[in-house]
Amino acid sequence: MGANLVQASTQAQNAINVGAAPTTPPADLKAALENEIAQRNSSPTAIPSAQVQMQPTTTLQAIKQKAASDVDAALSALQNDNTQRAAAPQPTEVAAPTAATAPYGGQNQAATDALARALTEQAQKAAESAAFADMQNAELREKANNDAFDAATRTTFPLSPDQIKEVMRKFEDTQYAVVPPSYGQPKGEVAVTTVSLDPGAEPPQIDVAVGYVTTMAILDATGQPWPIQDIGVGGNFDVPTPEAGSHIIRISPLTRFGYGNLSIRLRDLATPVTFRVSAGNDTVHYRYDARIPRMGPNAKLSLIQKNKIVAGDDVIMAVLDNAIPNGSKKLKVTGTDKRTAAYMIGERVFVRTPLTLLSPSWDASVSSADGTTVYEMGETPVLLLSDQGQMVRAKISDDGA
Repeated sequence: MGANLVQASTQAQNAINVGAAPTTPPADLKAALENEIAQRNSSPTAIPSAQVQMQPTTTLQAIKQKAASDVDAALSALQNDNTQRAAAPQPTEVAAPTAATAPYGGQNQAATDALARALTEQAQKAAESAAFADMQNAELREKANNDAFDAATRTTFPLSPDQIKEVMRKFEDTQYAVVPPSYGQPKGEVAVTTVSLDPGAEPPQIDVAVGYVTTMAILDATGQPWPIQDIGVGGNFDVPTPEAGSHIIRISPLTRFGYGNLSIRLRDLATPVTFRVSAGNDTVHYRYDARIPRMGPNAKLSLIQKNKIVAGDDVIMAVLDNAIPNGSKKLKVTGTDKRTAAYMIGERVFVRTPLTLLSPSWDASVSSADGTTVYEMGETPVLLLSDQGQMVRAKISDDGA
């Protein structure tokens, strides 16, 4: 495309250079120019490589500048040529050109301007087309990336955060529902019980539960460990054999519901001690201290003679368990730390302390495995206690606390 236009333009230029009429008439040159412009308008991207060198990444501004520069150079060269021709003398032997045979002159200038405008427009259209194509390609690439990201996200994380939380909540509810027992987890307790050795007495009950270990301790009236000689188990319970000289028993049920008993023979005690064991209740004994109302082989004797040792009175046992009975009055104790407390129950004073009471004399006492002792006595204003060999003087008043 453009071969006819180039040929016509070349012949016209040669004619101008020699001052002769071109072989191609102006009408043919104009027709070739119009045909070239029409073909270029119909194919905006097909620009001859001899006129404009296009690259896919050429910007619109660069193309405009290049086209304007080329046009300006062509116009300048043509104007200089016309100026020189006008100033040069005409040969006398050459006849004045007629309208039919005159060189192109003004028509050549108009054709050059039209061609420059056409090329500039084509360059602009080509640049705009290239820029539009680049923009479309960028949009397509971005859309493809977004689509790929969305597809990967949907594949890797098909659920939304709210849906994931809902699934986890249902899973946790299901796990919680299958954990025995069906009525919920049992309430844990620590119990201290005095075991009666009288014939016909009801054996105390130990509550156990699946998933829990109940630790049982055997103590004497002074709160000292009473060694176990042997043990018998009835029912579906796991009870490991205690170590030699130990006073600790551990009980674990093997079924959710069940009943059984323990028969324990203690050292130097002729009477066996029995307990009832029950599984599947709403309570479970984490620790169970069984106190035997006798002096055991490891009994700790007091420095001062007491009237008696009692391990079965409900009131003194309640004070030892720190479950003070209703109607009691707490007394104010000064001279010692808060581990020592005193209560007035009826006309009797009960002192709960980890220290050893030296004075006054007391009527009854009971101790726990952790060394806490409850002393029962009459009203007294002063207590003499021993804290690991150090004398402590405490005062009791009814101001309350």
